[in-house]
Amino acid sequence: MSEEKNTPKPEKQLARGADPRLQRPQAAAGLVRSTQIVIWVGLGLLVVSLAWWGIAGKLTLPPVLIGAVGVLGVAMWVAYNLRNLREIAGTRAARLVLNSVGFVLFVLGIVVCLNVIVARHHPRLDLTENKIHSLAPQSMAVLKGLDNDIEMIAFLPQDSGSPKSSRDLVQLYATLSPHMKITWADYTDVTLAKQYEVTFPGTVVVKSGDRKEKVTDVNESRMTSAILSVTTETKTTVYFLVGHGETSTAGGQNSVAALKSDLGNQQYVVNDLDLAKMATPEIPQDCDVLAIIGAKQAPTPEEMKAIEGWVDDKGKLLLALAPPPAPDFSAILAKRGVTVLAGVVIDPDANFLGQEQVPLVTPNPGSPIVEGVERLVMPFARAMQVQSSAPPTTPGMPPPPSGPAVGLLDSSASAWLQTNPEQAGMPQKPANAEVGAFAMAATVDEAPPAPPAMPGSPPPPQQDQDATRIVVIGSDLALTDAIAQRFKFNSYLALNSIAWLSKNVRLISIPPKTETPHNLLLTSTQKNFIIFVVMVFIPLGIIVAGVSVWWTRRR
Repeated sequence: MSEEKNTPKPEKQLARGADPRLQRPQAAAGLVRSTQIVIWVGLGLLVVSLAWWGIAGKLTLPPVLIGAVGVLGVAMWVAYNLRNLREIAGTRAARLVLNSVGFVLFVLGIVVCLNVIVARHHPRLDLTENKIHSLAPQSMAVLKGLDNDIEMIAFLPQDSGSPKSSRDLVQLYATLSPHMKITWADYTDVTLAKQYEVTFPGTVVVKSGDRKEKVTDVNESRMTSAILSVTTETKTTVYFLVGHGETSTAGGQNSVAALKSDLGNQQYVVNDLDLAKMATPEIPQDCDVLAIIGAKQAPTPEEMKAIEGWVDDKGKLLLALAPPPAPDFSAILAKRGVTVLAGVVIDPDANFLGQEQVPLVTPNPGSPIVEGVERLVMPFARAMQVQSSAPPTTPGMPPPPSGPAVGLLDSSASAWLQTNPEQAGMPQKPANAEVGAFAMAATVDEAPPAPPAMPGSPPPPQQDQDATRIVVIGSDLALTDAIAQRFKFNSYLALNSIAWLSKNVRLISIPPKTETPHNLLLTSTQKNFIIFVVMVFIPLGIIVAGVSVWWTRRR
């Protein structure tokens, strides 16, 4: 009996000799029993601290204190259970867990490195047809020429309903130049708003040193103009000739006040010039560009002598002609290969909405004046003939200028010349009308051409030589506010002309970018087919698949 009592039962022996892998380690039991509340409270405080930081968007004192208490709690738990943790670390299960954690950390490290590289180098790929998510070459030239740091204080907070395109544009400027820095501001910050005198949301303040410029209509043209405003030390001066029936710059019907305003926004100095008020007519010495827009009467001989002498002495002239019998300034243009005809262009094939007296023109490529300009309207445009070279030298007279004229805008080959301006509004082609492609704008650059490159050698560097430059436009109405506001490309024609004349290539205007719509046109048969597939075929296929699965499982 005593032996039976002392002999252990098989069940108990089996329980004692059970697989040790299924038994909880003694160290793990110690972990469970000790200071469980400390680890959970510590981890909870860390989560609260990180959530507070993420919601507030900035690290303040309260989340720092909460996080410090959480870290202290976790550290106390680790220190108290260090021995048990060492015992657990030696088990096979712990090694598997550590391997998994190490692999996860390795992958996270690769992801973090890739994000750091992308954040520093900002790779961009604009696949849109019109490059609407990229800056124009003019803006890129401005950014590359920056020498000083520029700060942009953008009152465009994400939660204010600001257009995403405005934020993206501001970010794009900072991405493309290390000199550009952004401060994202909230217009509800009264102190900051008062500092920069911001009263409306959606404003961007461009600042460089003590100079600053506010942009309320955030687009590429105004942003680039603001950057030029705070970085340009010397400005280009443009004089508009007055006193001969020229188009007004002060506003009103058929004025060029918008052109004057745009020039001011692009950091030009704009003044009016009345030569008749001078005892001796003379073009001011600070005149960089002289603009004669729509003169109805010819200047006096004294005035014309001053204008012609200034142009011959490396002057820069923008000339927009009014319809006959307005002056054609042949004394300046004829000797440079531009002959203004006594009539306006009537174009039956290329016109705006069937108005033959309003040609619709596609510019000739090659000139920076029409870069990015798609179409222009030229109401009542004077017809011109442009020679490819200057006329021959007359014996006993000084040689003519060497710079040839280049046509900028041409009519269609079916256009004809209306010599009676009173009938230009309802044109009727006479039997003897002059027909052919006519020039409606031209440029003259008397700078000598670059020397030819020797075979096998790089092209010689181009020397920037000062010389006479002229832009002649056959329609003064094409530059007026009424036309330029309706046809945006017309306003760029005038701005680009002045920029080309003054050799301010950085100020050549940025043409608007529009996203080209891609419409899918379907026939009625195609639409019915799509409706049948969506409404009948796909639902029927799903029903058949479901019944098939049900029948297979039933069997």
